[in-house]
Formats: sequence, structure tokens, C-alpha cells
Amino acid sequence: MMGWENAKVEMVRPPDYRFSFLTPKAKGLVYSMWISPNSTVEIIIYGEHKYSQLDKSKSTELIEILSRE
Repeated sequence: MMGWENAKVEMVRPPDYRFSFLTPKAKGLVYSMWISPNSTVEIIIYGEHKYSQLDKSKSTELIEILSRE
């Protein structure tokens, strides 16, 4: 499981993916995700100023799931 940091983070480019979940728990939050050149994933939850970077293993797993046709 990833840990979230409270941080205001600005990225140098638009996100590779943007997700919004309309569930009571997610409250319509927008999750933005970047895949870095070294294939690690960084995620920001806007509105809550939350940031997390996945380790290489979790990043690879998530990228594989998103790449499936």
C-alpha cells in the first residue's frame, strides 16, 4: 500500500492519466497520475493536497493494468 504525504506539488507537464471516482468515499476527488522516465508512478489528489510515489514494483503492476487492451 502506498503512503500519502500532505504536500502542494506542481508537476512540469500535464498528467498521463486523470481519474475521478463518484463514490461516497472518494467524494468526486480527481486523481492525477504521472509516469516518470524511470517508470515509477506519482499520484496527486487535487483538493486534498495529497501526493504519493509508488515503488518500482507497484508502478510496474499499475502500468501493466492500464496498458491492457
